[in-house]
Amino acid sequence: MSKQLAIIWTLFFCSIYTVSFTQEVEYFGGAAGKKLDWTFFYLNAHYVDSTDADRLAELAIIRMLQELDPFSRYQSKKQLDEQRKADEGIKNDGIGIRYYVVNDTATITYIDPTGPSGTAGLRKGDKILSINNINTVGQNFQAIDTLIIADRGTELAFQIRRKNPLTIKSISVTSVSLFAASVDAAYVLTDNIGYLKLNRFTMKTVGECQEALKDMVAKGVENLIIDLRGNRGGVVKGATNLADEFLPEGKTIMTSKGKGLPESAITSTAGGLFEKGKVVILTDAVTASASEIFTGAMQEWDRALVMGSMTYGKGLIQQSYMLEDGAAVRLTIGRYYTPTGRILQRPFQFDSAKDWIYQNIANSVHHSGFTNRLPHPQSVKWQTKSGRKILRGQGGIVPDIYLPTVAKSTPQLTQLNNTGIVYRFVGYHVDAYRNYYLNKFKTGNDFRKDTTIDKDLTANFKAFLAANLSDKALVQSVFSEGVSPHVLTQIRAWMGPQLWTPASYFMVYNEEDETIQRAIDAIRSDVFKAVGITCE
Repeated sequence: MSKQLAIIWTLFFCSIYTVSFTQEVEYFGGAAGKKLDWTFFYLNAHYVDSTDADRLAELAIIRMLQELDPFSRYQSKKQLDEQRKADEGIKNDGIGIRYYVVNDTATITYIDPTGPSGTAGLRKGDKILSINNINTVGQNFQAIDTLIIADRGTELAFQIRRKNPLTIKSISVTSVSLFAASVDAAYVLTDNIGYLKLNRFTMKTVGECQEALKDMVAKGVENLIIDLRGNRGGVVKGATNLADEFLPEGKTIMTSKGKGLPESAITSTAGGLFEKGKVVILTDAVTASASEIFTGAMQEWDRALVMGSMTYGKGLIQQSYMLEDGAAVRLTIGRYYTPTGRILQRPFQFDSAKDWIYQNIANSVHHSGFTNRLPHPQSVKWQTKSGRKILRGQGGIVPDIYLPTVAKSTPQLTQLNNTGIVYRFVGYHVDAYRNYYLNKFKTGNDFRKDTTIDKDLTANFKAFLAANLSDKALVQSVFSEGVSPHVLTQIRAWMGPQLWTPASYFMVYNEEDETIQRAIDAIRSDVFKAVGITCE
């Protein structure tokens, strides 16, 4: 290259960079934002291959947010829409049915009571012969799902065969956005004790619970067990609104504060549906977020006895902020606190091996399970609004009575479930004896109380195993050992929803749930008084 050309080339580059760097542009990220912008400039101008700038931007944002905390994250437009739907209590589009293939024919086993299928005329036990004139007999699950799963507004034409009376019907169903229920089960457990199982909190949770509480109170329920095991939280307003149904007027439910957020509090109002009566809340290590806000308020106002294991420890305020293309960044902007100021959020680098509560509660807790009787250092002492002694961990809720979760299973149940034979038997058995069970038991609650059917149910299961299970050694072991009670419970639990309501599943399982039985005993005995809770 000649000296003259080299000078021209140098002047050319200098002029480009002088113009670029001297233009003053305001960046929200300051120097850091400018650095990112120039990185994209160099990529576009000089990288040897073509690049997908949108994808690279997404990756950069995702990686940045991962450095902050485990819960701040990037949300694509699709993910943001799914978040909004979940918060509003809406799940996927569909017609709200489940089915099982019995003798090569899809048989409806579940109909969502809030969906369009029941109103259109479909029933449990109906055999699906075709959908939109496409034959479904002999088809596998994947092929049938392809026909059933449809966007909102799609009309599906079913041809079904019904046993009682034997008829063939044509029924049209239009797909809708289905309701995501918060309440899994709500029923009279025993005497005057009700049971309420919640799987999540949404904007519609309080309405669901109000309906369930009114129904149970009308049936004589005076005390309540609220099962939050496995409930990961959801919409905080759903939790605070539900707490309002149990607390008298003027009680702080939670407080919050964060960067740029004034400290604020949610306070209960008058007229709750269940402001009197004993309440037991069941928790486990999955119970989190909105569930912990509800539990903390109920515990600290001595409105409930908390029973189970320590909760997860998530108490962060999160907010989604829109980006130009419809995506969003969901950022942690503050923290939630209980009425007495307990921090719900567990440290991000939490080490249970170094935590005093975790190290001592399982091995040293009083035989009654009362955690406040555990000799403990000053660092974990806490008290409720009334001065009742409780313990605090590094975030989360320490229950009043510690009952660790124990998995209920046996080698026989595990082996049989691994083959899929138990659920297969349920599908075939219910299909064959549907009318018998519906005539014998009016509700799932009646079914779960009656053990007279166990002998015949066991005999039918053994016969089904002998005819359909290829593992003859396993068949022989079941015949020699007998059908495990856990297997029989599994069968009955899966039968319940196929015949009555989804709550029937929990009705059966709760019969042998030791934690449920301890909760019932606590309500019937003087445990509330012994712990220091005086609510009646």
